[in-house]
Amino acid sequence: MARRSSPASRVTVLVASDWAPIRAFEPIIRDAPESIYGDLLPVLRRADLRIVNCECALTSADAAVWKSGAVFKGEPAHVAGLAAVPFDVACLANNHVLDYGVAGLRETMRVLARAGVQTVGAGLNDAQALAPLSLRVNGQIIHVINISEGEDLTATDGGPGVFGWDVGLAAAQARALKKLGGIVIVVAHGGLEYVPFPPPYVVAGFRALVEAGADCVIGHHPHVPQGIEWWQGRPIVYSL
Repeated sequence: MARRSSPASRVTVLVASDWAPIRAFEPIIRDAPESIYGDLLPVLRRADLRIVNCECALTSADAAVWKSGAVFKGEPAHVAGLAAVPFDVACLANNHVLDYGVAGLRETMRVLARAGVQTVGAGLNDAQALAPLSLRVNGQIIHVINISEGEDLTATDGGPGVFGWDVGLAAAQARALKKLGGIVIVVAHGGLEYVPFPPPYVVAGFRALVEAGADCVIGHHPHVPQGIEWWQGRPIVYSL
């Protein structure tokens, strides 16, 4: 959880990690969405801005893509699990959002938008995928940049996909957004799964993002915590 103060207001931003209505969670999120959060629900609701990684397609499509890893899918009705909190922003730069192809991504974005959840990190063209999300919360401007690596789904040449692992581009965005004013948050989906410490390239990348102007960098994907450090006075959370 990142906190930033100004003379005018105080904003609490809560960033959650990987959310997917799969396996044993599927019927619970469909039928009793609030119950899945247990005693975390009031904690989530106290935040001024709630961000989550939507690590699956929310689609009625039946045809999954061919891939070597697991395929994750939720139904459009599962968006109730996000709306119940409610989460304000869904990060889509991850290695599962295109598990049901471009049609699945398109429907996912449409389902989230109808539920009032803004998205960042993926799109139906590269300009949309690379665009940061800027919001005004309690009078503060908050910019969110969302990048991902793995199963390279990077949007290129005008096509659909995610904001890939381009730390240089993300750093340039952070630098430009910081000059405009406001708080810059980078959420990054990458690294090595089930390893309790970040690999050197992730450490170097996350530190470079802070040096470029990010007020905090928050990682997920490894599915285990990988430590927190303060770099140049700003927090880096290597993996939630």
